Amino acid sequence: MVMIQVDDVNRMFDEINVLKQNGWKLPTQRNPMKSKQSKMTRKPMRVSNNDKSVAKNTTTGDKAKQAREEARKRLLAAKKAAATQKLQNTENDVQIFIHTDDK
Repeated sequence: MVMIQVDDVNRMFDEINVLKQNGWKLPTQRNPMKSKQSKMTRKPMRVSNNDKSVAKNTTTGDKAKQAREEARKRLLAAKKAAATQKLQNTENDVQIFIHTDDK
């Protein structure tokens, strides 16, 4: 952790020296995207030669997918039932009062 801070301070002093050499003017900036892209490389994906593991994962995935679909259907049915029940309760709760002046 301390080494990172020391490196950061050294880099700041290097930047100050560059500014001093340029007459305290900012140097022209290079395109940082090009340098980052050249340093970044993708690792190739590992390909498994074991077909049994692939088949096992797909069946497990299919079972999980089916379980999620069933859970969604149950949730949707419960929501519909709750909405229907709420609608019936609100229809029965409506009362109309007529005010009459009996003097």
